[in-house]
Amino acid sequence: MKQLTALLLLCCITHASAQQFQLKTTDGKLSAPLTLKEGATTKVGNTDLTVINIKTHEDIVINKMQNIIIPHANLRQASLPDAIEFLRNASVENSADLKGINFAILPMEKENTSTAVSDQWGTNAPPQKTKSSNITINANDTPLLEILDVLMKMEKLKYKIRNNIVVIMPENAPDSEIVHKSYGISASAYYIWEDTSCRHDNSPGDFRALNIAEQYSEYSELEQFFSNFGVTWPIGSSIKDFRYMGNLLVANTEENHKLIKNILIETRAFPYQVEIGLNFVSYELSEISKLGPDGINTESLKTLWANGQGTLLAAPQVVTQSGQPATVKGCTEYIYPTEFTLIESNNTNSYTSSVIPAAEPGSFETREVGVILEVLPEVSRNGSFINLTLCPELVDPPIWEEYGFIIKDGNGQDQQIHMPQPFFHSHSLQSNIILENGHTILLGGGMPSSDRKSIVYIFITARLLGTKGQPLYTE
Repeated sequence: MKQLTALLLLCCITHASAQQFQLKTTDGKLSAPLTLKEGATTKVGNTDLTVINIKTHEDIVINKMQNIIIPHANLRQASLPDAIEFLRNASVENSADLKGINFAILPMEKENTSTAVSDQWGTNAPPQKTKSSNITINANDTPLLEILDVLMKMEKLKYKIRNNIVVIMPENAPDSEIVHKSYGISASAYYIWEDTSCRHDNSPGDFRALNIAEQYSEYSELEQFFSNFGVTWPIGSSIKDFRYMGNLLVANTEENHKLIKNILIETRAFPYQVEIGLNFVSYELSEISKLGPDGINTESLKTLWANGQGTLLAAPQVVTQSGQPATVKGCTEYIYPTEFTLIESNNTNSYTSSVIPAAEPGSFETREVGVILEVLPEVSRNGSFINLTLCPELVDPPIWEEYGFIIKDGNGQDQQIHMPQPFFHSHSLQSNIILENGHTILLGGGMPSSDRKSIVYIFITARLLGTKGQPLYTE
């Protein structure tokens, strides 16, 4: 158990950035994955252990720099390397363990760079300029951490702790690897962005194919737009708009990519489709009567349905793009005649001979029986509302009526002349409505069934979908 306990504590110290860890016994057996977070508990043998005081490398180094007090920090017109070397030496002299702090300086931008650097996508990064360091500091009995913070502000730099090394870097250096990603953008996104007050001069937007080398002294329009929402553009980052391809090509850190994706979602910039679904629901006439004239609405009918008082007759659903008509059918095609011609038919046997007329069908027509939905959706520019022009129809199987007649043959027997005709009972409407994305409303109804014992109502839902079928912006 001592070995396990020691290993547990070791894991807490050396792998504090991990989310999970395991314990390993001397004979090679592994425990189940354990969550590494403050206050997490686990049992080793009969002992309950709790994880406390998790320290990362960054915590340890920062705490050490705070505890190193430099008696005299006197720098006069020093360069950045000289200032950092002074801090390193001072940290060794004034630390309890005499090991001090390790520093590293990343390459700074070169002064008077005249050419732009092209990244792998052909996006030109702006020339960078820095002035020569001229550092002057005079402080007594000051923690090394405070001196370092002042130095970073003076030189517009920052530092990150990598393992046990304090890495000095430009203020706009990326905190992590630059990653290239492509984002599909809907055409309406540009209108939304143009309506957003994100430009320096508040003039109307004109998001042509942008290149951040056009005016490297300022953000490009798209950079500025995303910067307003907290996105940063470190060295090596870029954004380029290929409007006619419907793509944004972005090079940035993963953290900034997450922000960009959320902004695109919030501004409804991703390409989307519209899913339209209808429900034909039948209710017993007696149940509807109980609601009264003012009780028939979307919620009351949905409640009846949820309580088993409604019967779903059909549920057509279709997905299409905004501005594109769509049709969905689930039908059986019935063919029937509309005209009959009487013709004579000889009926001869050994006893009698008679002529019996017959009805010959002609002029055939067809009728689709089942559910049919024709719809044209149009989405508002900001994606909040969906305008629907639609014509849903639910056609019941036909009821056949006989329009023939009876005649007597030569033997005085009744003979039926068949002329059947179908009657099709239909529930249909034509309408133009506006729906909020993701909402369901009562489209229409109160249409009696063919037997007059029930009433059919229609519910409609419309929502936006991403290109992967995921719902977008639904409340």
